[in-house]
Amino acid sequence: MLLFFITSCKSLIPILLKQKQVDRISKTDKSVKNLYLFDFDGTLYTSTPKLKYKANKAQEKCLKKHLDKENYKKEITYKEFVKKYTFPFYGLIRLGHDPHTVLNETVNKVFKNFKLEISDKIVEKIRNLPGDKMILTNNLAEKVKDIINDSKLKDIFTFVIGPDFYSKDFISKPSKNVFHILNNKFKNDLQYENIYFFDDERKNVEEGKLVKWISIECTFKEMFEKLSKLNKN
Repeated sequence: MLLFFITSCKSLIPILLKQKQVDRISKTDKSVKNLYLFDFDGTLYTSTPKLKYKANKAQEKCLKKHLDKENYKKEITYKEFVKKYTFPFYGLIRLGHDPHTVLNETVNKVFKNFKLEISDKIVEKIRNLPGDKMILTNNLAEKVKDIINDSKLKDIFTFVIGPDFYSKDFISKPSKNVFHILNNKFKNDLQYENIYFFDDERKNVEEGKLVKWISIECTFKEMFEKLSKLNKN
């Protein structure tokens, strides 16, 4: 019987990607063999044009506020930061700007009233997967925790793992360090036999494959179909 696997988790714990915090990750039970690891942005929801616009404007405003006038040229600076850091707020943190301020002016502001919309059928597909469920995000782990806890996915996931934005040397996907530190924890310490990894970014999926995770490229729109195929296997 799979009764154990479909019982609800009591709390969702944020974990930052640094060794001392990763060491805190645990199984729900020693007998659990499977881990299902989900990306957040683009995988558990689809970003709307309105949300993307809001994110771009918040980061643009943050750049203008924190960079010296001689180093800020509206469109050019934003594009340069995207090219070099992927997300402009990443760049500000890496350059040593106060992470709490930067996060409050970008991520926390953009997702302040965000509601995760997800169908009951997808929720049940995830809930009934036979194993532990966690989230691996490049977003702010604490904010993702709050969003999940205010959604239909509440009590399904045990941990949400994300970058340590409070250090300018934070690591994030697709860095090999992310996959190596987690793979060591999941396989050598916790001894999961199978790790299923869902992510909408191909470069992240490829890194997952390199550490022998069952890595599935999956957008939110494809989630129900991919989970249904997985259940058939």
